[in-house]
Amino acid sequence: MADVRRLSDYKCPLPWDEKYGADVYRLGWVKEAIQEGTNYLKLQRAYPMLDKAIDIISGYEEDPVPKSLSDVKSNRLKMHVREIVATLSNLRPIFSFKSENELFQTSVDHLNKTTVAWWKTTRAARKFRAALQWATVSTGYLSPVWERNFWPNGKGDIDLKPYGPRDVLPVQIGRDHNIQDAYAIVICNEVPINKAREMYPQFADLMKPDRETPSWYSGMLGRIRNKARSTYPRHLLDIIGGQKEDSTPSGPTIDIYNIYIKDQSVNMANRMISMGKPGTTWHYQVPFMGQDIKTNSIAGADTRKATEDDCRMFPLRRLIVATQHAILYDDTSFWWHGMVPLIQLRLDDWVDQFLGYSLIHDAYPLSRAMNDNLRGYQDYLSKCLRPNLKYAPEGVAKSHINRYDPRVSGQKIPVNMAMGEDIVYEDPPKLTASPIEMHNLLKAEMADIMATPSMKDLARANQVPSQETFEKLQEIAGPIVQDMSGGMEEALIPLGEMVKGLIHQFYRAPRKISMMGKDGVTEEDFKFEPHMLIPSEFREGQLPEVYPKFDIPDNLERARRVMGGSLFNVVPGSLHQITQTQRKLFLMQFWRDQRFPIDPQTVAEAFDFTNFGELPGSPHTIFDRWQVWKKIENDMNIQLMLQQEKAKMELMAQMQPQADPNADPNAAGGEAGGQPGKAAPGEGRKPSADKPPHIEQKDGGTRQTVSES
Repeated sequence: MADVRRLSDYKCPLPWDEKYGADVYRLGWVKEAIQEGTNYLKLQRAYPMLDKAIDIISGYEEDPVPKSLSDVKSNRLKMHVREIVATLSNLRPIFSFKSENELFQTSVDHLNKTTVAWWKTTRAARKFRAALQWATVSTGYLSPVWERNFWPNGKGDIDLKPYGPRDVLPVQIGRDHNIQDAYAIVICNEVPINKAREMYPQFADLMKPDRETPSWYSGMLGRIRNKARSTYPRHLLDIIGGQKEDSTPSGPTIDIYNIYIKDQSVNMANRMISMGKPGTTWHYQVPFMGQDIKTNSIAGADTRKATEDDCRMFPLRRLIVATQHAILYDDTSFWWHGMVPLIQLRLDDWVDQFLGYSLIHDAYPLSRAMNDNLRGYQDYLSKCLRPNLKYAPEGVAKSHINRYDPRVSGQKIPVNMAMGEDIVYEDPPKLTASPIEMHNLLKAEMADIMATPSMKDLARANQVPSQETFEKLQEIAGPIVQDMSGGMEEALIPLGEMVKGLIHQFYRAPRKISMMGKDGVTEEDFKFEPHMLIPSEFREGQLPEVYPKFDIPDNLERARRVMGGSLFNVVPGSLHQITQTQRKLFLMQFWRDQRFPIDPQTVAEAFDFTNFGELPGSPHTIFDRWQVWKKIENDMNIQLMLQQEKAKMELMAQMQPQADPNADPNAAGGEAGGQPGKAAPGEGRKPSADKPPHIEQKDGGTRQTVSES
């Protein structure tokens, strides 16, 4: 093994390397990468807090409490954590894909509708909850992947897999801590041994368990044993210690590592190399340096010489799947987006640290003080109810004293009254401070440190008083909560790009029809291949040159170019509805005023009217929608005028025989309402636009109006 290349060589050996391509060398690099990533995490300042934070949430005390003292505790920290997670996981972002190329406008429009349908049907917002729970401890991750059996009927869909801070190991990562720029990212998956053999049946004989019980159980069991030995009853310790047959989860597990490598290798051979499994969506052919390749041009030369960018072996990234004992897969990544399928969530991140700090750590001393305060007060009450007794042994039998409990009423103890006092109560010490005030002070301090009041205000952002403006909404949310929300919005950008790639790669036309109806499928879906959701025709100069022109199937090349033609955008402040209330008020005001080009479909979408429908022709932009709506409105007005004119003529025809030819036509007044220069009844005063739109209560709160005066 002396010839095994070490991590100091920087690069992972390639499978076709004549000297170091064997499994033993690549497996050696994998083990060293796992060790380096683990060491990197252990150097993070937040790493030692992980177990402690988990124990605190679980309610395990560090110091055992003697049985003679109170063990009451209030795990208020867990309640605060649950409120933070519940608030931040209630996501309602305003997001969309945008493109400056008109060629992609129809595809981008349908991509937006498909993404919204995926977000709602798969309840993607709820998947953030598990990652946020890890983020309160340190750092959480979500991995968007295609799950073949997502639905009970066996249909696949895009799933978000949560990971904890120890599950992601960076290798050769920069100071910006960007996992997409690291040379390698290791994702650890602990899998039951038989499940692993089912996943990779051809390597079943190489699957060896890494442990006899799940790691999460072994670690938790050790901490419980150490901290509960003098606290819990003996029968409970027997269960914790594993002496009960049904107390330990059965089944050994094995670690499977997915390692995404930013490998820049180039095909220097004199032949094309096939990458990926033939028949899959990630299969392609890599040209060699200098090979003549197609240019997809409609004018001029049809071929050109392949450059270094054209000949990258792993344009989608290299993926190694391995255990501690075997290489299970070493080829191209499966995902068209070419990214590490991970987004990172940190609620307390700092520029010099890869892992986020725990929200629990700073508030834990206050939690301990609160529990000490509660226990001290309960011990004091016990002292008052069961005061110390002084008794004369010669006057009172010890057996009587042992049976005597001053907290029990109606007891009778025989004493020799002639000999004086044989039993004397000791007065308990006087309290010099109010434990209730101390308790409330600690509660308030803990809530302020964890920003829980601002979290509650954020949860009520869409129910704020009607007079609040947008600036007041931001002020209510608080800077700390806005910072957390902003960090999550930043994480949504790469998530949107990954979901875009997965939709183009795996969603088929039947899926679009089932999600959005027959109008959700474009003509381009059927021009080349009916199952691909990408345009089949493009011309030189109309597609962004963001990807090299690999000699790969046309559908993959078109998809990569279409994906590069649109960008994912999230409206700032929309993730947790900080801006949505004011946005709705503005849209209502625009619609009422009618001086701004706005259509009813846009207003209905802002208010989540899912069954409103679309304007004829499915216009893309708001201005296009407004133009279509104005045409519909004009047609409606014309029809209404014709109906009114017809009704007026019919009425005049009925009244004509009864008309008095001598009557004065101006006797009833010629102006609307009888008085010239005044508004007709019901019109009211026009708004002045001196203030932002807001809701005002009228008639004692029985009705609401939108006002800007």
